[in-house]
Amino acid sequence: MTEIRHDFRVDVTAALPAAAADGPVEIAVTLIADPEAVGDQPQVVIGIPGGTYHRRYWDLRPPGRTGYSQAAWLAARGVVFIACDYLGGGDSSRPTDADFMTLEVCADAAHEVYQHVRTGLEKGTLTRALPALVEPLRSWSSRGCWGDGALHRELLAGRPGPGASGARGQADAQAFPRKRFTQLRAASPRNRPACGMLIMAGLWALALACYITCLFLAARRLVRNSG
Repeated sequence: MTEIRHDFRVDVTAALPAAAADGPVEIAVTLIADPEAVGDQPQVVIGIPGGTYHRRYWDLRPPGRTGYSQAAWLAARGVVFIACDYLGGGDSSRPTDADFMTLEVCADAAHEVYQHVRTGLEKGTLTRALPALVEPLRSWSSRGCWGDGALHRELLAGRPGPGASGARGQADAQAFPRKRFTQLRAASPRNRPACGMLIMAGLWALALACYITCLFLAARRLVRNSG
């Protein structure tokens, strides 16, 4: 077993709205594979964790313990695993103004990673440890990328998405088209500063109510004890 880990970064600035960031915006990625186990047409899995999680979620290696890494387990069975941070999280770039990072933008950024990985594997330029692979994405899976699949149908139609393949992928792509995804994004709060102020005001009101209640209970106990 010759397990390798190759860290690289993908420029996803093109997925952002114009003038949304001052400089390049990148997503941090780690490729985990076993060149000896990889065939000519391997399965490729790209894993993007949920909010607040790091891409190491897929490749846990606690000191003194073995067998915790899902990526390593799959790599030993010939899978090329791509552990990917999400836009603005983990070791990825963190733009100062994050208001532009809607679900649609995050999905487009994830798709930039998909395209970069696909091209790199086909040309053999992603890492020197792996040769050029013939149509590596014929068997493609994604984890944590439903938004990406909803916006970019090649992940669901024809190339398997999360648990979907063939006709199922076509059906999923039709059931969750870009229009519906855009509607969901549009339904989210647009005035985020105002929304944040309302939330803070509510929390302060709740804290004040708890404080007054505690004072009332303490005063009533003092009255009872003094009587």
